Amino acid sequence: MNLYMFRGSQKQQGQAGGAKFRQTNISDACDKEIRGRTIQHIAHFFYQAGLPLSTTRLDSFKEMIEAIGRYGAGLKPLSYYEMQVPLLQKELNYTNDLLKGHKESWATHGCSIMSNAWTDRRRRSIINFMVNCSLGTMFVKSIDASSFVKSGDKIYDLLDKFVEEIREQNVVQVIIDNGSNYVLAGNIHLLNFLKF
Repeated sequence: MNLYMFRGSQKQQGQAGGAKFRQTNISDACDKEIRGRTIQHIAHFFYQAGLPLSTTRLDSFKEMIEAIGRYGAGLKPLSYYEMQVPLLQKELNYTNDLLKGHKESWATHGCSIMSNAWTDRRRRSIINFMVNCSLGTMFVKSIDASSFVKSGDKIYDLLDKFVEEIREQNVVQVIIDNGSNYVLAGNIHLLNFLKF
């Protein structure tokens, strides 16, 4: 069964000698309506959770939608436990596998430690720790440093522990923020270096 929809302007009618029609299949119209309801649920989830709308540009978002579509009706939602334990562990293992080459490069060619501080929307002071090598830059971790961010001694301790975590023999240089607390941490490092 088909629906006939009028798709012509008066100008087109005059040129063609009559109205132009485009056939629209009923299943196309139903699919459009079902898609509209479905994507409204997805949008509602984003708005309710306060997720950034730019998330829809991620390849993983598109892959998720396609995977749900392939599964079809009856997919049970993920549980809190599944998200928190087994699926998170699988994702961690996957990420660690991706980074094996980076870690091997640190030992072979050396690496640079990079750290910077910034303030998030909740006014917390966050310190990022990254490692750069010939294969690129790898984010390793962030620390909420709100209670001690102004302390050069504590910043030095954090950097020192991070260098040990990456292994001192792999680290060629440490690149830090130019804030006064980081300058103080750099001076402490220099004093400790001169003692040897």
